[in-house]
Amino acid sequence: MAEKIVYTLSAKCKDCYRCIRVCPVKAISFSGSQANVDNEKCIVCGTCIRECPQGAKTFRNDVSNVEIMLEESKENNSKTAVTLAPSFVCAFNGDEIKKIPSALKKLGFDYVAETAVGAYDTAIATARLSAKKNNKSEICTACPAAVNYVTMYRKESTDSLINVVSPMIAHAKKIKKKLGENAKIVFAGPCVAKKSEIHWESVKGFVEYALTFTELKELFANNNIILSELEDGFFDEEVPGKSRFFPLPGGLLKTASIENDGLDRQTFHVNGFEDFRNAVDGIKSSDGTLIEPLFCDNGCINGPGISNDKNIFEKRKDIINYASQAKTSGETPEVNIEDLEISFLPNYNVEHKQYSEEEIKKVLAKTSKFTKDDELNCGACGYNTCRDKAAAVLDNMAEPEMCIPFMRKSAEVKADKIFETSPNAIIITDDNFNVLSMNGAFKKMFLTSDALVGKHISALFDPSEFYALASSKELMRSGVVSYDAYGVKCRQIVYFLEDDKHYIGIFINITKTSRDKEKLNEIKKQTLLKAKELLEHQIETAQKMALFLGESTAKSEELLDQLLKISENDDDQ
Repeated sequence: MAEKIVYTLSAKCKDCYRCIRVCPVKAISFSGSQANVDNEKCIVCGTCIRECPQGAKTFRNDVSNVEIMLEESKENNSKTAVTLAPSFVCAFNGDEIKKIPSALKKLGFDYVAETAVGAYDTAIATARLSAKKNNKSEICTACPAAVNYVTMYRKESTDSLINVVSPMIAHAKKIKKKLGENAKIVFAGPCVAKKSEIHWESVKGFVEYALTFTELKELFANNNIILSELEDGFFDEEVPGKSRFFPLPGGLLKTASIENDGLDRQTFHVNGFEDFRNAVDGIKSSDGTLIEPLFCDNGCINGPGISNDKNIFEKRKDIINYASQAKTSGETPEVNIEDLEISFLPNYNVEHKQYSEEEIKKVLAKTSKFTKDDELNCGACGYNTCRDKAAAVLDNMAEPEMCIPFMRKSAEVKADKIFETSPNAIIITDDNFNVLSMNGAFKKMFLTSDALVGKHISALFDPSEFYALASSKELMRSGVVSYDAYGVKCRQIVYFLEDDKHYIGIFINITKTSRDKEKLNEIKKQTLLKAKELLEHQIETAQKMALFLGESTAKSEELLDQLLKISENDDDQ
């Protein structure tokens, strides 16, 4: 495959493994909580796109490419055409169906026709080649997802594929004969696998782009085309025979006028991967059976490229009504089988490694699977068996941690370990306050043992805080509580688990902290007293010094006065 067609929108991927569970060939790799499509292994069936509950799987969008192609064709004055799968009646509602040809013409397509025209040719060519099978069972090849599966994963059955192109290619070849080899052709249908088929080496170049009906609606919206505002339109070709039944299981057989009432041992139509896989399993031992497969459950009407609210019964009814009422060509066109032949070869790019028992057991041991009984084969990881998942781990497509039972058990063990090793005392009771469990710290704090389990919590202490929580609308209460009988003071948290109807009590021992705080307060008190005494002493000393200094100053002044007087007397003499 040249380009990645199916891929993951990382922001939407929620690590649920659903895409792995539904992928027929397990082409989804998983790492770092992200599921990614392996382009080399993907058969582009689109199952993961349809089944992902988060919408995290999508396909390459070719709307802008088609818009550019149409614009360039106008500038170059080259012809453009669209081949529309007959299941389009399932993608649109009521009168919208009649407006589709007008809408496609308004988009700029020069030639608008139904793929059912090519479906007739494919059916007739298949019937004629099958008639020469010489008791060899064969597989019809209109469904590209079915062909991808056989050539990539059932290589030994590749020679059972009938060498006939799909209706899309058969019709494209016809259109090119009418419009010229340079005509640009676009397919629109319900199938994502068509995006891979147009890149097959043997048919490359006939169809430029394959759109889904989802993309076709986007194309209308981008170009402001509102179906209700358009007139009814007409296709440029009339459809021969019963080929509009093609999207339904058995549609090819009906188009080719091959009798099949479901009980004919020479013909067998299957839909959905499991039935198709079983059919391929038995093809070598079957006796000249013609198998018509449609990879999607209930056929093309359930393709991943159809997005609306119609259920499968409404879609089936739409096809039958349209195929029965629409105008068809009364002619029986000549079918040139040589124009429709194709060769299918095994795809050896997909490797299927085989691992030894020792390698498998080594991976199984990482999730504590040491015996057959340990292998639950629950499928929660997306793989059918634990050994399949182990092989995927060796292929770098999966991680050991994807084993949900193992991870849950590991989480429970960790939770138990945290519960038991917590330095805080923890007790769990039922909604009648009967003890269910206690950790070691609780037993030590309240001098009890497992003998308390099953007894009412009041046998240990006053449960007033538990009662208060139960009688309130709160889910949690907290506060400081002293249990003098046990010599402890606790910061107590009590909360209620609504789902389990359990009460949880957590007791954080603050006894030592409280005592240390009291000691610290006493030290502070004594320090303040000493400081006060010192301060009073200093004040008293200061006062005495001030008094002494005052007396000394007075005497100094008196002495100085006397000296001055003596000095003055000496000067007079």
